[in-house]
Amino acid sequence: MVAEESGWKELSKQAIELYKRRVKEAKEMSVAKSNDEAIHGFRFMVRVMHSAQSMRGAVHSRIAVSAKKQVEEMMVKGSALQMFRALAWCTDVEDVHKKVQDLLTKIMKEWEENSEAAPQDVSNLHASVVELSKMSKDLKTYSQQMQRLMTADKDMLAAIKDSEDHPTDVAKALEALKVVTARSASNPFQKKVEKMLSRTFEEAKQSGDRKQLELLRDKASKKISEAAAELLKSTDRLPKCLASGDWAGVCALAAEFQSTGCHAFAKDARQHLRDRIDELQTLKAESAALVVYELFTAAKQNGIDELAELLIEKLGASLPAGWATMTADSTSVRKAREQPMVC
Repeated sequence: MVAEESGWKELSKQAIELYKRRVKEAKEMSVAKSNDEAIHGFRFMVRVMHSAQSMRGAVHSRIAVSAKKQVEEMMVKGSALQMFRALAWCTDVEDVHKKVQDLLTKIMKEWEENSEAAPQDVSNLHASVVELSKMSKDLKTYSQQMQRLMTADKDMLAAIKDSEDHPTDVAKALEALKVVTARSASNPFQKKVEKMLSRTFEEAKQSGDRKQLELLRDKASKKISEAAAELLKSTDRLPKCLASGDWAGVCALAAEFQSTGCHAFAKDARQHLRDRIDELQTLKAESAALVVYELFTAAKQNGIDELAELLIEKLGASLPAGWATMTADSTSVRKAREQPMVC
């Protein structure tokens, strides 16, 4: 600065080159892994800025502006670690310090709301913040918040993995949902867990596992809970139909279960229908005729063709003449009931 004001161009040029080298070195030091080494880089630029700001003159003003810009780039535009370091070491640069504090608060808020927004290499970052908090009480709160979020993220990922390793276990999927929801209501992992719950619901539907379905009804998210509740209501209708002798109802349930992918429940309903056919074989043809007619009609109306064929095979004698070759659809069957065929 003195050289430039005195007109010593060569000396001024050398001084500027020296200043640029020192700025470059300071920047490199500020990103060092060691906190002890990084502090020298930060403090060098702060000292230059303060010195230039305390002097008058155009040259000093340019240096002050340049130095402040460098300080902001190192502290405000740096990594999360650089920001935490700046918060600990540069409280005497009030305006920049406030910017850093606001940015760190924003970073932590984003992480709080979204686990995927955690800073890179967060474990090592936390260790550095713990060390820095010995120098500045401001960092202690950040350190505690980081520890809490790291633990919550670890527990969440462990619960999700446990559920993924046991894809048919509803309890584990529900535990994952509980942990993810507790971590954050808007957590992006929410959709992943919902898909896992949907998969366990489909598995329970296919296998006919009532206990799993009851768990989903009682503890799953609204959409899956309602679907499980509706399915359980349908399964509860089966024993009622059996108890009241409503075989048309049993046929309807067998068709409903099959169409909705509830294979085990469909198989159970069909087995009851086969057992009913075996029972009808013990009756005389005359007394079984109406019952067989109604069961055959219900089977055709609900698209259970194999049951209708089984009825013709085992109880054809109880049916009107010509039904053994009948290929009519449900509409024809209904018409046949309205206008009985003449034997």
